[in-house]
Amino acid sequence: MYVQLVTFTLDGPTEAQYHEACRQETDVFTQLPGLLAKIWLRDPDTGTYGGLYLWRDRGCYEDYINSDVFRAIQEDQSFAGVTSHGFDHFEDLTKATQPGLTVA
Repeated sequence: MYVQLVTFTLDGPTEAQYHEACRQETDVFTQLPGLLAKIWLRDPDTGTYGGLYLWRDRGCYEDYINSDVFRAIQEDQSFAGVTSHGFDHFEDLTKATQPGLTVA
């Protein structure tokens, strides 16, 4: 598994408008090869939004960050300060601390 954290602030749309736009795009993410899960993040107090992505492996993550889908996120004028960071993980510790979740 490989983990990606994407964050940004909204530049224009309200949270409600952003939420509705995302609702219309969920199918795009379900079709991404190797995506195990996407957790949609929001912190209205700071205006920070984004996603925590769980990828099957680093190769799937790299394919995504080089894709038209990710490029569209980076170029979307309604998002400011888009950041993306990829992380490996400690498999043994992760397995030990996920009592309610099983991740491949």
